[in-house]
Amino acid sequence: MAFFKKQLTRFKQLAARFLADLRGVSTVEYALIVVGIIGIVGAAVVLLGGAFDEMFDQLSSRMTAAVT
Repeated sequence: MAFFKKQLTRFKQLAARFLADLRGVSTVEYALIVVGIIGIVGAAVVLLGGAFDEMFDQLSSRMTAAVT
């Protein structure tokens, strides 16, 4: 029984030290910012994808016409 009590005490100490450590907070914040930017870019691609497709088709047609 003493073994489990010792392990539980050690686990509590490790958990307290982990929760008190704030070094990873800025990493999480940066990760959330990156996820937000990726979401915004993804939404823009979905919403404006057709317009870009048409624009590149027109550009390709004009370049082909200019070469021939």
